[in-house]
Amino acid sequence: MSLETVEKFWEWFHQQRGSTSTRQVEEDAHVPRGRIGNAASSNQQPTMVVCQAIATGLGIPEEQVLMRAGLLTPAHVDDRDPTIREVIDYMKRLTPEERQTIREFAEFRYQVQTRGGS
Repeated sequence: MSLETVEKFWEWFHQQRGSTSTRQVEEDAHVPRGRIGNAASSNQQPTMVVCQAIATGLGIPEEQVLMRAGLLTPAHVDDRDPTIREVIDYMKRLTPEERQTIREFAEFRYQVQTRGGS
């Protein structure tokens, strides 16, 4: 992973956490203090453990974080479900704005599901 890619990953992390402190993300992930913060402040390439902690702490899918970190490629994602393949095919044909709208909806549905909603 190039330095530029690492920097983009940490920029993405800071955008995702918003006003939540890195320490709070660590607490929510139940990881030792500094596990994420030290890696972020020194622009280290994120490890699997750090990515898992970020996913847990932010409440987002682990695969999303791992792909952002370059530790998982779309080919690694289980796409045996024909519905997933169909959605990916449709997404490729949409404008960037339309893809963003669908991504936001999928994220919303994921958040509802993980919080016990319907």
